[in-house]
Amino acid sequence: MLGVRIPPGLPFYPSRGPRVIAKAKDFITEVKAELGKVTWPTRKETISTTWVVVAIVVIISLYLGICDVILAKLMRLILG
Repeated sequence: MLGVRIPPGLPFYPSRGPRVIAKAKDFITEVKAELGKVTWPTRKETISTTWVVVAIVVIISLYLGICDVILAKLMRLILG
């Protein structure tokens, strides 16, 4: 006899395929329902918040760049 024999005492689970597919369908249905509840930002809100993020990134990068230059000069002064 060909095939795999399951030793006694080990649990045997029949095919889970149909259950997995049903769970996946339920998940997709729930995701669609939740996405319907989302309040999406308007184009104007998205653009304005994007500009705020860009401005903050520029300010922080300038600050870090200045700190880097100062610390590099300080290290050159200390180490010669």
